[in-house]
Amino acid sequence: KMKKQTLEKELNRKEKALAEAAALLVLQKVPGIHGGKGRLITLHERRKIVEMLKEARQNGARLKQACEVVGITDRTYQRYIIYIA
Repeated sequence: KMKKQTLEKELNRKEKALAEAAALLVLQKVPGIHGGKGRLITLHERRKIVEMLKEARQNGARLKQACEVVGITDRTYQRYIIYIA
């Protein structure tokens, strides 16, 4: 019984990791949402970034890794949320 639980835990962990990797790959393929240091990002672009990051998170990506893919920090994402709301 113990071995079954261990295997189920490991399978669950690997499924989550796979879901996160898939979400990050999808995020990488989306054109025109990459930020950059010192670059002015318009309100429209910010909304698009927030939308894409929310979708990636729903699909299993962690915030910090998803933000790195689009070229912003997780703190910048938090500011975007406040600014857009």
